[in-house]
Amino acid sequence: MTSAPLEPAVPSRGRGPGRRAGRRKIAVLEAACRVIADRGADATRFADVAAESGVPVSTLQYYFGSREDLLVAAFRHASSAEIAALEAEVASLDDPWDQLEKIYPTDFTLHTVPGILEEDGDPWAKVLSSKQDLDALLQRQSA
Repeated sequence: MTSAPLEPAVPSRGRGPGRRAGRRKIAVLEAACRVIADRGADATRFADVAAESGVPVSTLQYYFGSREDLLVAAFRHASSAEIAALEAEVASLDDPWDQLEKIYPTDFTLHTVPGILEEDGDPWAKVLSSKQDLDALLQRQSA
């Protein structure tokens, strides 16, 4: 009786408990985001997320440990798509000033840092209020 040589075990692609668990965790995070949007972070409980996701509370505790860790993971999940899109947009821009404006498009004059140069206003507002100010600062630093 001859037997065929044994092939080395190779994990199959896209199958297995790890992939399914990862998809399930993402579904739970999306459910948590919906609950947070509806109830607010302070009022979100494991029981609410369990009801929305169809996953037992014990599974949520296994995945995240604590309610706070669930909230942090949900906020990270919600922001990850936005951050990835922003990173792609910034990478497509050559001018550092354009990149900065893409990252932080808010009027800098609205922001102040209490206790730091209060008599002169916020140093970030002064530096970043115009491209000329930034260029002048860079020239002074290189001199």
